[in-house]
Amino acid sequence: MHLKTAIIILFALSNYCFNNIVSAQEPGAYCDNDFDCTNGDKRLVCNLEANVCVCQKGAEYDWLSKNEKTCQLLVGEPCRESNLDHPRTPNTWCDAATNFYVECLPNYFQTPKRCARPYNATCDLGRRDCNEYAYEMCIGSGARDICGCDENSIYINGKCVLKADAPCTSPSPGSWNLVPQACSALSKCTIIGFVETCKCDGDLKPNENGLCRVMHNGNCDLAGNLPCDDGRFLNCINSKCSCRSGALYEEAQDSCVLEANRQCDPLGTQKCTKYSSCELVQEGSARNYFCICRTGLIENTKNQCVIPYGDECGGNGDALCNEDAHQVCSGTTIKRCTCKNPDHSLYDPQKKSCYLLATAPCELGGMPCGANAECWRGNCFCKDGFRHNSEGKCVLNHGMQCNEDNSLCDPTTFLACIPNNGSGSTCQCASKDAVFDGKTCKLKANSPCDPLPGKQQCVDHAQCNQLNETCQCKSSIPGDSNLIANKVGECVRKYNSRCNIAGETEGDCDRDFGFQTCDQANTCVCLEPENMDYNSTDGRCYGLKNKPCTENTLCEAGLACVGNTCSCDSRIGLVEDENGDCVRVPGSSCSDSDPFGKCSEKAYMSCVQNVCRCKDGYIQTGQGLDAKCVGNYNSPCSTNANCNFNGSLVCNANDKCDCAGLGDQEYDRKTQHCWTMLYGRCHISRNFIGENEVPLDCNEELNLACKRVSENDGGNYGVCRCADKYSEIYGICTGGSASFTGVTLIILLMSVFVVMRSI
Repeated sequence: MHLKTAIIILFALSNYCFNNIVSAQEPGAYCDNDFDCTNGDKRLVCNLEANVCVCQKGAEYDWLSKNEKTCQLLVGEPCRESNLDHPRTPNTWCDAATNFYVECLPNYFQTPKRCARPYNATCDLGRRDCNEYAYEMCIGSGARDICGCDENSIYINGKCVLKADAPCTSPSPGSWNLVPQACSALSKCTIIGFVETCKCDGDLKPNENGLCRVMHNGNCDLAGNLPCDDGRFLNCINSKCSCRSGALYEEAQDSCVLEANRQCDPLGTQKCTKYSSCELVQEGSARNYFCICRTGLIENTKNQCVIPYGDECGGNGDALCNEDAHQVCSGTTIKRCTCKNPDHSLYDPQKKSCYLLATAPCELGGMPCGANAECWRGNCFCKDGFRHNSEGKCVLNHGMQCNEDNSLCDPTTFLACIPNNGSGSTCQCASKDAVFDGKTCKLKANSPCDPLPGKQQCVDHAQCNQLNETCQCKSSIPGDSNLIANKVGECVRKYNSRCNIAGETEGDCDRDFGFQTCDQANTCVCLEPENMDYNSTDGRCYGLKNKPCTENTLCEAGLACVGNTCSCDSRIGLVEDENGDCVRVPGSSCSDSDPFGKCSEKAYMSCVQNVCRCKDGYIQTGQGLDAKCVGNYNSPCSTNANCNFNGSLVCNANDKCDCAGLGDQEYDRKTQHCWTMLYGRCHISRNFIGENEVPLDCNEELNLACKRVSENDGGNYGVCRCADKYSEIYGICTGGSASFTGVTLIILLMSVFVVMRSI
């Protein structure tokens, strides 16, 4: 029999079987062949491996049909053959626009095997419209019937799952979905009192939505295994279910409530703290809602609403005194909020809290000692660096942190609490024209002063001139005129002047600010004359480039002390080039007005919008301090280091960046890379390329790969050849679909051969 004739017979038999297989049986009935299962149009065939009747591929038996049970075509299957419609799954139609394939009706979507209405969409109680695979059902909601979950379920991640404490049973008879409905996350179907019930895991408890959650102060994690109850506004913080910043937990409401003076939503579900309400506050043109304490109340450090210190208290329904600030409601006739121990404590109006005086009896966990004091052996003592005054307060020494109450800083030494540019406050000299000498604040040289007795003194070796009321440097030794004021207002000896000669000189060299010392020749010089140079502009000695330095000395402008050597200051983007100059790297800021802010022309950079950028024809390689500009193909160069080494470019004899492989390589402007062509020399792996060796890469876009010349070749050099699964045809590496077509043809011929043998 000819091959063409066999194919025609095979095609005709397949069409006949497809259009005429019907069954008198139901799925599961015993059969020896397809004819044992046929009856009408039920499309049953015999599974010869199991000898049972089954629906043909693409169809499923409808066990639930009240009238005629049949194999129904599923979505996506062809539905018309020889002008005869085949039974289809409900809520579908045979779409002529798709060449007669089963499609879902409009406003229906495809479930695993059926078509259903979306969640929350309208449905017909008399039809099976809803997605039973997601355990949805058509629920009457009064105005309309919609697809949703029953009262024991909640919709999560596209399906209805059982709430905690809900009964969990097998699927209801007649459901398409034969898989039992799952309990919600973190709960399991457990037998409780002979009833299968969804029970929360471990110590989890159901919230108001029926989901298992960790309650307040319980252990939690961020992986979702132990989630906090967001219905109570709890968050997992440090592995504990706690209130987020701006909220606090109140036992009475069993929930996190918003603190006083926090923004709130009058229509939201999160409430304000007790004795406060969500009120509209207008600040200029802005209108926002805040939790506002009831009239007459204030907020404490925990942002709760409490009665202020000194106000009446004790009435029915009144708020409490600020227990957090160690206050109690006390009094005989009229009760007021006062400190717990009035004889040994004071109220701090700044902190709105009570504290114990210095030397007062104390106990751990009780009322705290005053600022900068601590409880030690049953009494409050000032900390190191503080002393108590007649008021029982511990005053602060110079440089100590302080609060806004200037009285904490010692006024007798002219100290005041001064803010430090947003980083807190410290006790500093009250006057900006004063400097602390270790004991007291003294007025700087050339600053205003008061010559009257008992007023603030000038710095050492300076006197308050009664005529101009200015502190002036003045030696008490006649003829000594070498005392000058340095930049920080100290009276020091001039650079290169005589020093440390009893009866002849007074004062010291500028040691702290100017980095100077008195040498063996009794002359003020730099601390390290061989490594430093004097700058007459600001009167300081600076370390020279590549000279030793310490953290206590300064380097010249543009330099920094790195590894005990004055080197180019990398903090401002300066690195040392091959000429030994400090230059900026690509990407760093630049300024033509700054002598160290210019971009290096030798490094192929220019200043563009205050940033060093590579010039045209050059690209940036590396990041940070390792960044540099290297040339692309045909860009000017002087050494190989000037070219894009990673792109296989080197500097040729004409001082132009060129491909390292010469005739074996071609430059690709798109990738800015020189690629080795077919049969050109290449590197097997970049991991074994020498430090100064230029990488030679094959062009993978041309299906090339670097391969060894022979199996015994152990070096890192190879030859660019066609990659695996590709073959060379006229100098081009091709592959892919051709091989697949050949395999497909062989399989087809073998199939026809098997058919011919069976005929």
